[in-house]
Amino acid sequence: MYVDRQTLGDLEILHGRHGAPPLASVLDRTRTPAGRRGLRERLTHPLSDPSLIASELAAVRYALETGLDLRIPEGIPEAVESYLHASLASAGDRSLLGGWIEAGWVAVRYPELLTLAREGVVAVSGLVQALEAPTRAACEDSAPAELRRIGGNIAALVQKLDLRGLVGLRGAASLLAADHRLRSRHRGDMLRLLERVGELDVCLAAARLADEGWAIPELDPGPELRVEGTGIRHPLLSSAVGNGVELGADRSVVFLTGPNMAGKTTYLRSVALCVYLAHCGLPVPADTFRLAPVDALFTSFAPEDNLREGLSFFMGEVRRVRTVLERISNGDRILALFDEVFRGTNVHDALEASRMVIEGCARARGSGFLFSSHLAELAPLLEEPRTVRFAHFHGESEGGRTTFDYRLRPGVSDQRLGLDILRQEGIDRLLHDLDHDDSSPITRP
Repeated sequence: MYVDRQTLGDLEILHGRHGAPPLASVLDRTRTPAGRRGLRERLTHPLSDPSLIASELAAVRYALETGLDLRIPEGIPEAVESYLHASLASAGDRSLLGGWIEAGWVAVRYPELLTLAREGVVAVSGLVQALEAPTRAACEDSAPAELRRIGGNIAALVQKLDLRGLVGLRGAASLLAADHRLRSRHRGDMLRLLERVGELDVCLAAARLADEGWAIPELDPGPELRVEGTGIRHPLLSSAVGNGVELGADRSVVFLTGPNMAGKTTYLRSVALCVYLAHCGLPVPADTFRLAPVDALFTSFAPEDNLREGLSFFMGEVRRVRTVLERISNGDRILALFDEVFRGTNVHDALEASRMVIEGCARARGSGFLFSSHLAELAPLLEEPRTVRFAHFHGESEGGRTTFDYRLRPGVSDQRLGLDILRQEGIDRLLHDLDHDDSSPITRP
């Protein structure tokens, strides 16, 4: 699935905003350095091929249902990586086969090498022992093809390197011989083993997310657009309220209204994240989620002006819409989410431009769109396209305090609470005090 830099930034996949952690760290349940690298790799290369997505999700579902897990003693994976990347060279074959440098002399002359060999062999032995049970389970005939592939690769490398023979090595000659084999002759194989372990780690880490209540997406094999879910929430919020989404061939556009701070932007981010993670073959923060994979995902939450190119904020919005429409014209099935589209121009132009774009998108077969807007007066103009679904968020203002329940409701909201929020924050009082501040240096006529 194609995503561009703006979408990655809007969704905070690898880089959080305002000091917040990125999504990659929030959902990371891996237990190895290779697993952490593999997770980031998967998060930056979402899939489009339904069969590949299904294969990844089947492996996660199997791991969840069977309790398949990777239990490695703390520090072991890091110790193995550190050992394989150590700068201290291993002893040569001749010193270990009774040649002109005896192993005992090496141990006396280079005690740091013997220490490295001993600690490295112990770490590799611990890794091999931890891999035995999950590798055997991954190779079962009942396991999905993706798990069997990973498990088979791990088993083959362990056998090729005779890693089980490392357990219990004590003598200096044996340790130095093993060190030379692991870090010199078969270093490439050892690094490949770590990467295969990382693949297994990513799958089992995803199963841990599902065990925590994240939904394993269901794929719709049909040709029509479908994005459906319940209990969708944003993983960066500790007490997020879950909401639903429903996009299909008969309702391909959602027009979302509601006052500021009611939850519109967070909702759009939550839906986009679920779609994104599903295409990565990962569980999503929802109770249930089902979709037909798309070719591209676009978000437009904060288009930027570009002083260097002389582009205004509004031109940035226009260019974003054009990019989406060009992809559709090329035959791609896309999902696009626009937050307050055309906010960079006057109300009249924003109304007309939004109407033109939304009605046009409603006629685009196979793609889906979510638009949030403060322009409630636009809703009656969109009654004709039957593919538009109206939804809104609501707020309550009472006793000088504004509250929100962040629950999605059907229909359109013309609620405006901006002035109430200003008063809640004391802006009116501060402005009033300016008029009565006798210490002000401003001389009034």
